[in-house]
Amino acid sequence: MPIREKIIDMIYCMGVFEHIQSPIRVLMEFKRVIKEGGLIKLGVPNIHTIPRITWNVKAPLDYHSTDPADNVNGFDTIILNNLFRLTGFRSLRFEYFEDPYFWGKHKSFFRFIMPFIPWKLKARGLIVIARSLKNGNVE
Repeated sequence: MPIREKIIDMIYCMGVFEHIQSPIRVLMEFKRVIKEGGLIKLGVPNIHTIPRITWNVKAPLDYHSTDPADNVNGFDTIILNNLFRLTGFRSLRFEYFEDPYFWGKHKSFFRFIMPFIPWKLKARGLIVIARSLKNGNVE
């Protein structure tokens, strides 16, 4: 990015990381431009949802062809936490959010099992909030 080092207070990145080839390179660039103690709010699809699990059962070794959104990466809390630790950030909080469009569209199929599905399997999105650590620190 054509931005000077250490001048950004917060980076808000939603619906991008699942489409890029090298999330570590992007996080390293975020680390370069964000101030010490700066925050990142990153939103990605949750790979542990009922639809994604069923896609993975159909073709467990081919993530790309099973994802209708053409995502090249899948994330969960463990993967995100490790990516942030490796690039000098500390994950502060994880949040799940629901995609009302999806559940409304598939209401007839899922309406019978909805009460039995745990929240984390219904939440199609995952948000992580992370803080930049001091330069050179890796947690």
